[in-house]
Amino acid sequence: MEPLGTSAWKGCAALCQKDLSYLQQWLEAFVANFEKIIAVHSLEPRRPEDSISEIPLLPLNVLQVLTQQLTSSVSQISRDEVAEPGLKQALLLTKFFIIICRNLENVQADRPPLFVHDLIVLLSTCSKKLNSFHTEAWPHQGQLENVTLYALHLCECLFDPYQTWRRQLSGEIVSAKEKNKYKFAPAALPLEFSSFFEECFETDRELPECLQLRLIHLLGAIISGSKQNALQMTTPLVVEGLMLVLRRWCLPASGPTKDPQLLQMTLKSVVSMVHVLHTSSPSQRAVEIRAILESFFKVLNADQPLASLEGSPGPHWEEKLITLRVNMLEEEEEEEEEEDVCWAYGGHQRRCHVPRMSVR
Repeated sequence: MEPLGTSAWKGCAALCQKDLSYLQQWLEAFVANFEKIIAVHSLEPRRPEDSISEIPLLPLNVLQVLTQQLTSSVSQISRDEVAEPGLKQALLLTKFFIIICRNLENVQADRPPLFVHDLIVLLSTCSKKLNSFHTEAWPHQGQLENVTLYALHLCECLFDPYQTWRRQLSGEIVSAKEKNKYKFAPAALPLEFSSFFEECFETDRELPECLQLRLIHLLGAIISGSKQNALQMTTPLVVEGLMLVLRRWCLPASGPTKDPQLLQMTLKSVVSMVHVLHTSSPSQRAVEIRAILESFFKVLNADQPLASLEGSPGPHWEEKLITLRVNMLEEEEEEEEEEDVCWAYGGHQRRCHVPRMSVR
């Protein structure tokens, strides 16, 4: 069955609502046709206009039906006896939503993405299942991690549609002038997302490292994509979660080797938070810059960062601590080189002085 274009959809949308088997066939064909544009395992930037001419503008009623299917799939995932088909359908739907986000007209302000709430519920459900593996076995762990990975990628498509964070990580300078030319605004961040993020980095819980990396990468994308979303995510508990990731860098050596990219991504996210707070008034901040810097230097100056969390440190904790400090100081040096920082949001540009971060 060939995927349908926009004109064809106008004639069959009602039929799809009545005949879900027909809709499922179309959904599978659509994803199979466009799946090649999803590079979920890459953090390299791509331009949102790539292949945009091929992605149709879909009717809202079709998106509503598919959102309802996502709700049903999430419900299945939470029940072990039907978790496998739920995961399979959730993955298919998530891929579909990623694809349609490549045409930003599908998720613009006058037709906000209806599936965002269900997407956060999906992520929360998956993270709780993954964290339960520490105490009990579950046969679908690989599928669960894959669904979570695609769901995090979908969030990035919504909250940083112009790939600002990825482009900055690659060394590109995204100017205020370019940001002012963005035609579509990022989706509004649901209030429950910050709670989900906080839960993922509680002291007694830890996602697989590959998902931790993508979650912190998503945080950076949220911060870069929209000032309003960035301020909403900059809370004391989110900051503490980032500091916990840094402290965990010195976990006992019996665990797997830590990915240095996780450390670097966390540090860059902390710096991005500080930049946003510098351009905000005190009334807009849920956490003060001083509190972030104090936490930052507390980790930097600690002799045994995990002594209070894990008991005695591992035999190679000193080597890991040196790696942590070197990366933190390099990020501090980068901060010093950018004393004047420009941020542009909503068509307004503001210049501010960023004080140097120095170790006392």
